[in-house]
This record gives sequence, structure tokens and C-alpha cells, in this order.
Amino acid sequence: MLASLDAIHDAALVGLKEHDRLVMAKSQMERNSATAAPAPNCPTWSNSCCRGHLSREA
Repeated sequence: MLASLDAIHDAALVGLKEHDRLVMAKSQMERNSATAAPAPNCPTWSNSCCRGHLSREA
């Protein structure tokens, strides 16, 4: 019984670490796309348009 609880605890920790990693990566992508210059081939040259292109490329 104790071994199965330890296994569940370990699996939960791994899941939380992965979640934290993904949240950090998402915030870095959002921060980078917010400061990125518009792409020259962007049809509207608007930051909102280019942020969408950048987030789909990553």
C-alpha cells in the first residue's frame, strides 16, 4: 500500500514539473512574440497579425 502511494506521489511530481515547464515555455513565447518586430511579408504589418504567425511557427 505504501509503495503504491509513493508511486502515485512520484507520478504527480513528474506531472507538476512538466506542467511548470510548459507554462514557463508558453510565457517565454508570449513575451518574445510581444516584443518581436513585424515580419516584412506580413500582409498588414500589424503586431497582432505577426504575433499570430510567430506563435504558430514555434
